[in-house]
Formats: sequence, structure tokens, C-alpha cells
Amino acid sequence: MSARAILTLLSGGGVALAVPLLLSPILSRAYTPSDFGDAALYIGLASSISTLATGRYESAVLLPRRNSHALHIVYLTAGLIIAASIICGVALIAMGGFIGMPNIYYTLPLAVLLISLLALLDRHNNRLKNYRVMSAQRIVRVAVDGAVAVALGLLFKLDIGLVVALISGYTVSSILMLSVFYAADRANRAPISLQRIVVQARRYRAFPVYNMPHAFINSLSASFPVLLLPLFFPDSVVGLYAFGFRIVQAPLSLLSSAVGNVVSQQLAEAYASGGCVYHIFRRYLVRLSLLSLALPPILFFGKEIFSLVFGPDWALAGEYMKILTPFLMLNFVSATFAMLPALYNRQRTALKIEIVFAAVKAAGIFIGGYFGSVTMALGFLSGGSCIVILSYLFWLGRMASSPRLANNNAPAR
Repeated sequence: MSARAILTLLSGGGVALAVPLLLSPILSRAYTPSDFGDAALYIGLASSISTLATGRYESAVLLPRRNSHALHIVYLTAGLIIAASIICGVALIAMGGFIGMPNIYYTLPLAVLLISLLALLDRHNNRLKNYRVMSAQRIVRVAVDGAVAVALGLLFKLDIGLVVALISGYTVSSILMLSVFYAADRANRAPISLQRIVVQARRYRAFPVYNMPHAFINSLSASFPVLLLPLFFPDSVVGLYAFGFRIVQAPLSLLSSAVGNVVSQQLAEAYASGGCVYHIFRRYLVRLSLLSLALPPILFFGKEIFSLVFGPDWALAGEYMKILTPFLMLNFVSATFAMLPALYNRQRTALKIEIVFAAVKAAGIFIGGYFGSVTMALGFLSGGSCIVILSYLFWLGRMASSPRLANNNAPAR
């Protein structure tokens, strides 16, 4: 079942991957490096805020044994998302009276709402093993995103076209997923009570206490190059990095997400039934490590490939990605096992590791910025990140092979 599930996600994901990659040569000529840098900053802020909006309760949807309990978590998370989006909107309006900001940033509450909601519905469908639905929404989202981005860039020369395209894709995909959820909810209607929602909120309180700041720091640190490089280098450098990262990370994220969804489901089921978690961890660790070895040969000629496909103005983007190759490989492998600390109630330790990870990334950029070298900044970021990720994987392996001293009701450690 696991191989079939992964293939189902990848089959739709292959289309979802092909669309942005095929459109990238067009987008690289329709938008400037600065446009990509501005879009990356917007996306980074929206993604970071989205991790706070859910309280990370969406990650708990996979854990309960009873579907009715999981459904109460879904409604709990949906309420938090709506409240957080409203708060975000009020805060932006208040800030706008004191500081000037581009008008596009007033759409952040909508982006936060859509990104958070889609993540929640994706988790719910993962629990129900509706992999075809998950695959379909990815295709719809990237197809709308790509079509709008090309139209706004080529026909209207709109510099914020990439941001508008992102919002458009998430809007259509969210409507699709909500219609599926509504149909399933009507067919299997279960009574929802506020008291049961509160019970689930308390039971999985470790998620907002530890997992939420962990996810926020992770999302924020992923945006550190976009946020910190402008302190030392021109905006075009940020755009080159953002474009290169978008091209390389797209297939890795697709594969990691497809495998990660299935692995998370397997880990949760094995843990709940008393099965062997370590064997699952070891099996996928080996497979993903071997798979990641396909990346270095491709990026070895990154500068030449980017120059040929996207134009000579983007050659440096390929050079930047070559420097980040070791980090991208290890990050691809480790992202699949994000569920493990939650299963063993080790969110507190995972949070500490994430803080160290973020500090290492920031330090690398500041060191390179101090010496005025982008390659040095990315080199220190990549090397330091590799050390942290290897330590993290070793910790996960020890945890997966250890006796289960904790349960979902125990305090996180």
C-alpha cells in the first residue's frame, strides 16, 4: 500500500512539478530578479505567519485512533486559522498607519488563511488516505498559479504578478478541498461539540507550546537568505537565490511531501499499534539517501544549465545552488521524518535543535556578509546546516529505536 500511495501522490505531483518547471524559462524572462526576490519575501512572511495561525494542531490530526476525535481537531484548527487571519489583518491596518508598505502586503491575511487551511485539509485527507484528492489539489494549484503568473507577467507586465498568482492558485485549490471535505462531512456526519474540541485542545497542547514555535522558527530560518542577504547585498542577489532555490527545491519538495505524507501515516499507525517504528525510519532513511545522490551530478553543471535554459542573467543562480547542494540533499532526507518527535513527545528537544539550526544559518549569512561574499555566506550556511541535520538524524534514529516512555498525554520533553 505504501508504494501505491507514494506513486499516486507522485503521479499527480509529476504534473504539478512539470508545470512550473516548463513555465520557468518564460517566467525568468517575464520577471526580473528583483521581482522574484520581492515574491520570495512575501511568501516567506505568509508561510511563517501560517505556522502560528494553526497552533500546529493540524499535525495532531493523524494521531487520534478515532476519526471523530480527529474531526474535532480539524474544527479546532479551522477556528484558530480564522481568528489568526483576522488578527493579522487588524495588525497590518494598524501598522499601515505608522509605516509605509506596498499595498500587496495587505493581502497577507488572505494568504495566511489559504495556506493554513490547505495544510489542514491536506492532513485530514492524509489521515483518510485520500491520496488522489491530495494529488489533484496540487495539480490545480500549480496550474492556476502558473497560468496567472505568465499572463500577468507577459501581458500586463505586473511586477507583483508572482504574488497574485500564488494567491490565485491557493484560492482555487482551497475551494476544491473544501467542497470535498463538505461532501465527506455530510455523508459521515458526526456530532461536533465545543466540550470535545476543548478536550482535544488540552490533550494535544504540546503542539502549540512546542511544535508551533519549532515550525515558526523553521519557516523563518528557511527565509533567512531572503530576509538577511539584502542587509549586505543588492536585491538582485536575493532574486537570483530565490529563483534558483525555487527551481531546485520544487522537485525535492514534491518528492519529500509525497513520501513524507505516507511515512507519517505509517509511523503513526505503527506507534499506535505497538509496531516497529525504527524499521520504518531506517528503511526510508536508506532509500531517500540513495535517491538524494542524483542531485550533485545535476547541480555540478548548475551555472551552465541555468544560463542555457533561463538566460545568461540567471547563471549565478545555478552557481548558488551548487554551493547549497549538500544542504539540499540532507534537508530533503530529514524533512520526511518530521512526525517522529511528536510521536515520542520530544517536541521540546526538537525545538532546541531548531533554534540551533536557525542560529547556524543566520551566523553563516552574517559572516559572509561581513566579508562581502555571497558565496562565502551560502557556503557557511550550507556547511553549518549539514552538521546540524546529521546530528538531528542521529537523534531521530536513537529515538525511534528507544523504548516508548511517553504517550500523547504526557508532557513533551
